[in-house]
Amino acid sequence: MIAIYTRLSKQDDLSNSIQNQLREGQEFANGRPYTHYNEGEGISGGAKKEDRPELMRLLNDIENKKISIVWFRTQDRLERNIKTFFDFAQVAMDYNVQVFVGTNPTPIDFANPNDEFMSGIFSMFNSYLIKKQSYLTRKSLRDNRLKGYIVGTHCYGYDKKSPTDQTMVIDEKQAEIVKKIFNWSLQGWGHRRIANQLTEDKVPPPKSRWSDGGVRSILKNTTYMGIRRTTKDFGETYTSPIIIEPFLFRKVQDNFKKNMTSGPKLKEHPYLLNGIAVCAKCGKPVTGRALPNQNTLYRCVTKRKGKDHCGNGTIQYEMLNNVIWNLYFKQGHIMRFLEQNQTSNKKHNIEKQYQNKISKLKQEIESIENKKNNLAMAIAERTISKDDAKITMNNLNDTLLNAQSTLYDTQIEMDNHINHMTTFITDYNDLKNIKDNISFEEQKGYIHKYIKEITFLNKSPKKGKHQGNRTYTRYPYQIGITFNFLESFTDLLYLNHKYIPYQEPFSVDQVENR
Repeated sequence: MIAIYTRLSKQDDLSNSIQNQLREGQEFANGRPYTHYNEGEGISGGAKKEDRPELMRLLNDIENKKISIVWFRTQDRLERNIKTFFDFAQVAMDYNVQVFVGTNPTPIDFANPNDEFMSGIFSMFNSYLIKKQSYLTRKSLRDNRLKGYIVGTHCYGYDKKSPTDQTMVIDEKQAEIVKKIFNWSLQGWGHRRIANQLTEDKVPPPKSRWSDGGVRSILKNTTYMGIRRTTKDFGETYTSPIIIEPFLFRKVQDNFKKNMTSGPKLKEHPYLLNGIAVCAKCGKPVTGRALPNQNTLYRCVTKRKGKDHCGNGTIQYEMLNNVIWNLYFKQGHIMRFLEQNQTSNKKHNIEKQYQNKISKLKQEIESIENKKNNLAMAIAERTISKDDAKITMNNLNDTLLNAQSTLYDTQIEMDNHINHMTTFITDYNDLKNIKDNISFEEQKGYIHKYIKEITFLNKSPKKGKHQGNRTYTRYPYQIGITFNFLESFTDLLYLNHKYIPYQEPFSVDQVENR
């Protein structure tokens, strides 16, 4: 049986088409029976034989003595990889297979040193050509990236300057969506929630639809902070127009683990404190969990990972919900905080303190940028080498990012402070008029509006051991409450085994000295 092997790579011209190769192979067969082994289009001759299924099938059929003659249009249809050539030649010699190339009526005799030598020369030349083409292609792509051109597909948020100019520019409409995605992530939104919101808002997706994986790839893409990366250039980086400031990008990366949720189960089992409850021991989310025995608990997410569990205990779901709701909302503790926060703000002029802090941070940022410019000038004038300046420049960049991040947080805190000051009366009346019987969603709305974070720690002593601290043995559950209208202040609450709260005496000074 004759074997006709065909292959077409991306670099081949139309004259090498599969149809032309097959037609010439049929002419060679001249009516004799044959089997067509078609590798198809887009398969490189430089690929390993294990990555070429039709070549592997051909070799297998030769070893099973189904094939006695093999035809290729040219030797580079077989390979552009010298190892593949010698592997095939060995199989052909072992099973006494005749190999014909093109219109040459004489088969290649691999046992003949001259034929083996010439075929080996052709193989090395084919291998050289494909490596040279690959090198030139990669060099061209690298040069285009260095010029700021778009190479291949581009990230969501960017576009070509014009149909004839490949320069990467910002697509303003898409860039606004990118900024929304980053801001939502900073607010604690998970990937799925962001994707659902974009779908609900009917924002055109970069692909077929918005997905949590697509949102995650945007949030992880350094291109948005001005650094294009490609694995094809051995990790070399290129510049890109900045959509997200580097310090904001870093804040989002630091915030990733905090935003991870289990997604669909939240709909099946609605938990009142999910999203604001945090483990005081490891800093990861505390979520509700319905156990097979119908017992529902709040517990750290690391509990599900077995050996990676941080060691924090659990707390009854209904009990913690009731303590938070009854103590802070029905009994009015949160209203006391609102009143005393308002008094403290007026007394100490908190807004002026924020403005002074922002002014100092801006001066610090300006000073760091001046130091960076001076260092860059020293490098340009060769008064200091790049290697000597590298550590200093990296330290300045880190300091700058920290200062910019602090400035961003302080501005948000001041905006929140001003907002809470202006909405005090509305908030106070809102809390004062809470009804006795309200729905789960209404309860959740109140809690998430006024409480920023609830940290939880179970310090129950193990059996047979005694803890000296009387507070923690009698009151093993430590709860920390931070509020959206109070910055840098945590209200500590202790619960005993019957979930009866003990609260440390509260004073106005706690708020004033926060």
